Amino acid sequence: MKLKSISIISGLFVLGLTTISGSVIGLQATGINNDTSNHLTDVAQVIYPEGYFKNNEWGVRLEYKNGTFNYFGENLKTGNNLALTGCHVSGSRRRYTYTFINQDYQYIIAHRPNDPNLVRLKVIDPNGRTILNRLMDKVGNDYDV
Repeated sequence: MKLKSISIISGLFVLGLTTISGSVIGLQATGINNDTSNHLTDVAQVIYPEGYFKNNEWGVRLEYKNGTFNYFGENLKTGNNLALTGCHVSGSRRRYTYTFINQDYQYIIAHRPNDPNLVRLKVIDPNGRTILNRLMDKVGNDYDV
């Protein structure tokens, strides 16, 4: 796997028949919703899913390190990969969403803290169309699983 570990990454990621290429600029996680007690009011309350999640086609390693949430995704059939740093966090204590942006594509991880071994990966293209929507099981804490 050829991941690059810097904040600005140039890369190529193939998603089915869709090709995504360009630069990824690191973003910091930002504050969320100022609503009722059921909603987040502060990033410190966020529970970040960590570990390696996969299904038969996709693998995603998620890690929270040095105040930044990181996404490392791989197409298990082609070996193409993508690294994204930082995200926008939204949701409530029952269900969080973490949105990473790459060239107007949204990579959304949905997570329920009461089910730490499962995440949903959803990818939305610049036209607002969902091009990937998959449940992924946690299989370990790193790629070496």
